Amino acid sequence: MTDRLSLETFSPAVGTAFIAETGAGAVSLLLAEVTTREQYVPDAPDGWRPFTLRFTGPAEPFLDQRTYRLTNDTTGPVDVFVVPVGRDADGLHYEAVFG
Repeated sequence: MTDRLSLETFSPAVGTAFIAETGAGAVSLLLAEVTTREQYVPDAPDGWRPFTLRFTGPAEPFLDQRTYRLTNDTTGPVDVFVVPVGRDADGLHYEAVFG
């Protein structure tokens, strides 16, 4: 995998589980969506675009806003800053923004 995470890194993993390592154990997060963000990034390498990841997790435990080591068969282990953004009948929702 390249050093810089990209939209292409995560797109093949939509619909699959990422395991978040926490101090209290592992939590499974489903990668629900990967979307591009249309904005200008002046020092971005050619072809790199800002993007957002949306995850759905269980109702408990609640994951605080911080960087987690996420592991997935497609991406391997990646460190991602995850932010809780909502809760509904499906569970808790989290977001990670790149760029």
